[in-house]
Amino acid sequence: MNKIILLLLTSIMIFQSCKDLGSDPVPEYYVRDNDLLKMMQQRVDYYQKDVGMVVGIIKGSETNVYSYGKLDKNKTDLVDGNTIFEIGSISKTFICTIFADMVLKGEIGLDDPASKYLPSYVKVPTYNGKEITLRHLATHASALPRDSDNPTDPGNTLEQFLGFISNCKLTREPGSKFEYSNLGMNLLGYILTIKTGTDLETLLKKRILEPLGMTSTYIQVPSSEMNRYATPYNASMVETARWNMAVPN
Repeated sequence: MNKIILLLLTSIMIFQSCKDLGSDPVPEYYVRDNDLLKMMQQRVDYYQKDVGMVVGIIKGSETNVYSYGKLDKNKTDLVDGNTIFEIGSISKTFICTIFADMVLKGEIGLDDPASKYLPSYVKVPTYNGKEITLRHLATHASALPRDSDNPTDPGNTLEQFLGFISNCKLTREPGSKFEYSNLGMNLLGYILTIKTGTDLETLLKKRILEPLGMTSTYIQVPSSEMNRYATPYNASMVETARWNMAVPN
């Protein structure tokens, strides 16, 4: 079995399967197998909070993958350790891991202003003369709003995304307060691609996926893998569109 990391990025969206299981030990308090499977069955069948679930557990040298439910509630195909799931905003951990790696290698500065890496026509907003730094973007302290009007939607362009940044008005100094921002994380991801001169998916593969043997984690799921890509649903269990959230270009 290939290595697996169980993570449940927005903006820049990552999709992952349990084929990528990691090797960290599992705490002793994990539930017994039967309890885990019962919980999964209840969540899918009784509470109807999921259509299908897959859980990977590593304890020492032992690896176990548990699955219950279907790829799609209107089909009969079952989920398993090869199923690809959208992992949502935890995708941000990948962006920040790449950023941290670059900081530790001296390739980029933790407290560099975002404007240092952006085209001159992009006017990164300031407040009382204080600039947004890369640290602010990574820690959700940039004072940028949570979202714009879907700036990374495939229907929008990079120019629209950067235009929103240029026209954004801050209401407080960067670094003064935590406020979750998909927009800020998108901007950090874009800056990392500018600094390295490559696209985000290539950067992700080079810095994280290939070194860790994560062969089933993607930003853009290949067409050849769509047969194992679980249908996404919202909290009301209504089917939603599949994400396609790479930084626009």
